[in-house]
Amino acid sequence: MSIVTIQVVHSVDPELMRMFRSLVNAALDIDKEIGMAQATLDDIVQEVTDLKTVDDSVVSLLTSLNEKLAAAIASGDMTKVQAVSDAITAEKTRLAAAVTANTPTA
Repeated sequence: MSIVTIQVVHSVDPELMRMFRSLVNAALDIDKEIGMAQATLDDIVQEVTDLKTVDDSVVSLLTSLNEKLAAAIASGDMTKVQAVSDAITAEKTRLAAAVTANTPTA
């Protein structure tokens, strides 16, 4: 029984190998940047969704206060009008505090 060994030897141009590695590293860097951009985009989408939820809540609150004020005025009961006015002032103060607390400083 005979054993045959075949050996293939070829040389790679060192400059070509350096360029290949450089291209591979550039591709990996681009992939990493795309991943970071996607994460940033996901964060922005979530922030917009959160803002819409907050906006919808504020619109609902203002609509409710407006309806209560209209009902109080229609009743002619100044105690009810004052109670709604007080509620509006309290909500305005609460909203202003929330906006100030959640507004980034420059």
